[in-house]
Amino acid sequence: MLGFIKEKWDALRPDSIKSQLSGIAVLFIIGTSITMGCVGLWLTHKFVRERFHDNFVVLSQYLARNAELGVLLKNPDMLESLTSNLVQQDDILRVVIRDDTGAVLTETSRQSGEDHKNDDKTGSSEVKIELPVLQIQPDAGEMTLYAMTFPKEVIGSVELYYTTSGLNELTQDMTLFFIVISFMLSLMSVLWYWFFAGSITSPLMDLVAVSRRVSKGDFDVRAKGGDLQETRTLARGFNEMLDAVKKHQQEMEKVHIEMAKQKSLAEIGKFSMMVAHELKNPISIIKGSIDIFKKKGIDEKTKQSMIVYVDEEVQRLNRLVEEFLLFSKPKNPSLYPVSMAMFLEDAVERFRFTVPEKNIKLSLSDEEAQVECDIVLMERVLLNILKNAVENSGDSCAKKREENAAGQLKGDFSDIEVQGFSEGVYYIIKVLDSGPGIDEDIIEDIFNPFFTTRAKGTGLGLAIVRDIVAVHNGTVMVENRPSGGACFSIKMVKHSIPSFLTG
Repeated sequence: MLGFIKEKWDALRPDSIKSQLSGIAVLFIIGTSITMGCVGLWLTHKFVRERFHDNFVVLSQYLARNAELGVLLKNPDMLESLTSNLVQQDDILRVVIRDDTGAVLTETSRQSGEDHKNDDKTGSSEVKIELPVLQIQPDAGEMTLYAMTFPKEVIGSVELYYTTSGLNELTQDMTLFFIVISFMLSLMSVLWYWFFAGSITSPLMDLVAVSRRVSKGDFDVRAKGGDLQETRTLARGFNEMLDAVKKHQQEMEKVHIEMAKQKSLAEIGKFSMMVAHELKNPISIIKGSIDIFKKKGIDEKTKQSMIVYVDEEVQRLNRLVEEFLLFSKPKNPSLYPVSMAMFLEDAVERFRFTVPEKNIKLSLSDEEAQVECDIVLMERVLLNILKNAVENSGDSCAKKREENAAGQLKGDFSDIEVQGFSEGVYYIIKVLDSGPGIDEDIIEDIFNPFFTTRAKGTGLGLAIVRDIVAVHNGTVMVENRPSGGACFSIKMVKHSIPSFLTG
């Protein structure tokens, strides 16, 4: 029900095709009806008024011809018999007959007070028609059978007064009739056009609804063509397009599934090769050491060296297994608010003990910032980045340390600098090293699994960093510093503390 109401409301919106077409049609039809009605009404009124007036002119002419004898004889009774019959006609108010001197011979009136009251209601007016009474004086010597013109003499006049109340009532009724007819015709035309426009716009609205469902992934829906041939052709073309798109989508899904299988197989194969390659070297060293142990006559120093080799390779195997497991297993972080200042201070301090020869600087600018994170996983992230920074620094750090001792470098020198600061709603952790930087050709691949530039690297350290930061809804990126060295940046959303807790 709500969908039906919304569809009808959308059809009535000013920016819809149906409403605009209907609005134009309504204005055109109403304008045409009003114009034609006004013109027709004006012509009709004019015709009726002329015929109405002509009727009283004819009556006046009749009276003037028949009053000739009465005027000559100056006989009021004879004249009154003529006028009394005449005033019985509708709308005639009074009749006056005068002689040639202007004296009234007779005056007959039927106007009453009620009639005047009705005249006031209808807004009527009194109209006067005055005609001369002529005496025909034929010349007997000139009369012929076909003679129509004779000398005439004015012997008096007749005055006929009539009211336009009847005419006004008639024109008012005609006006009302025209208005009703025009309104009915306009309404019928608008309704007819509305349904006609609906036969055009309904298929278009259906096409819009189908398009929305298609945009949501429903390729089984089909458009209806309506009753018009053009809209059926449009719907048929649209449905054919949907069939082609659906077929193409099915083919693409098959291709994607096949590509995913191939990619998975390739990843598994690559992973297996990496595991086999990484395990092969330590195992070979351990096996070689054991073979040496089996030989007789080995001195104690050689035995101790073999023990050290075996211990180192066992530790390497253990580290490889841990990284493989950490990379392959799902990351399900246990999130809770962590003070980033305390976290960085503790993590950096503990890392300093592992590399006492390195000068690691910590800079914090927001002591109260918190981030919802898994502190164990984030320690792994920071540890991997710091290890990468130490390995990248290498000889460059030693050289810069010598230059710093000789006073050739300006400012405080540090092999590695860790920065923590807020930037809007985000907390940023930056790790800057003083190494040679990263080759621009490989900087885009540095977070890819199994990508490494070191002989003993697994290529999983930075891939693990990327995955852990991603499950925290954060981002990690790397760039080269203008002054030399690389800069790793971690960006995470800060934890917001409710205002009622902060006072």
